[in-house]
Amino acid sequence: MNVSLHSPPRKISSSFFCLAILGIGLAVYANSLNGGFKWDDHHLVEENRSIRTWHHTFQNFTRPLKQFPTYYRPTQMLSYQCDYLLWGSHPTGYHLSNLLLHLINALLFFFLLNLALQNRHAAFWGALLFCCHPALSEPVNYISSRSDLLVGTFTLLTMIFAFKRYLILAMISFALSLLSKEIALVTPFVLLAWQGVSTKNIKKTAPFFLIALLFLLLRRAIIPPGPTTHLPVWVLFSAPYAFMKYLLALAYPQEVAKTWSIPLVTSLSQKEFLLPLLG
Repeated sequence: MNVSLHSPPRKISSSFFCLAILGIGLAVYANSLNGGFKWDDHHLVEENRSIRTWHHTFQNFTRPLKQFPTYYRPTQMLSYQCDYLLWGSHPTGYHLSNLLLHLINALLFFFLLNLALQNRHAAFWGALLFCCHPALSEPVNYISSRSDLLVGTFTLLTMIFAFKRYLILAMISFALSLLSKEIALVTPFVLLAWQGVSTKNIKKTAPFFLIALLFLLLRRAIIPPGPTTHLPVWVLFSAPYAFMKYLLALAYPQEVAKTWSIPLVTSLSQKEFLLPLLG
């Protein structure tokens, strides 16, 4: 009888990877808890009396964001109401909520990558990069950017539920992501591309496009179109340069700042339009 003296290597469990992501994330962003209220935090949170009572909860869904007439972010205001219930007006609690949401997003990203790649090691390194990358640090440190964290949470849940074929849960998560930030409107197109490549059954994405349409109708009813809600079509010419700048920030985050200088492209012949396409 042959007995092997070398036991097979033990697989690292997902729990270990999750704990490592949480521990490293906490170590990187623990100093964010010392931040106070900054910029828009003062009127969105510190001076906003509507978050101090639940009587205004329904109104969050019937009006734009306070002092931002073109933003519709009900879940953001609901989260501030929960924060005030827990922490009152102490900024540390609001920063803690942002930090916890970011860590949750890192874990969700790990689960999504693991589902897609079937490789826990690759998923761990991808999630760790997501968790610690400087280009993604603004929402953690800036309370008013919580909409970015919330839309990330619900979008990741949408993708995970869609991957697992939990259609109802995916639709609910998608609706909540739209109520967090309008950028979630790209999700149906991502799902369309994924379904087209993996299952060839693009009909499964129809409910998400329907929800997106209903959201746009709701948003238009709450925020009627006006001079401040429409941008000239040529503003889209600036998109390639902005996308290139984001990619550069991911690869070399040397000039990460709260506000970035993006030149307004008004002609297809401008170098800011041609350079990203050629690159």
